[in-house]
Amino acid sequence: MNAKVDLPAELTLADLANDRDVLRERKRELEAEIKLLDQALAANELAIIERLDEMGVSRFAVGKLSFSISENTVGNVEDWDQVYDYIKANNAFHLVQRRLANAAYKELLDMGDSLPGVVPFNKRSLNFRKTA
Repeated sequence: MNAKVDLPAELTLADLANDRDVLRERKRELEAEIKLLDQALAANELAIIERLDEMGVSRFAVGKLSFSISENTVGNVEDWDQVYDYIKANNAFHLVQRRLANAAYKELLDMGDSLPGVVPFNKRSLNFRKTA
């Protein structure tokens, strides 16, 4: 990022350094707050999914809010050595990002094949929309 910033001429290097310290500390506080919010959202999502499972439904709406559960099969690698051996032997490098490429892994499963070192599991997430 090389954009030039117009700063008041009266700001000294010490002023700028102190401003940076304040900004950095504020950023840390916000990141800590975001971490707590992410945890609260994850707990809320799990509670909603569990409640929907208890009720035997996969979607609902409340006012302008609508929710639905989606499921995707993803791979949870237990042995990367086996995975890499398979990828190399089958020239299947499309399977790797830094984690398994879920669409490619699902396609492999759909063809009746399996991937050594990986155990499939259904990852569930909650879809949330707010209408106008």
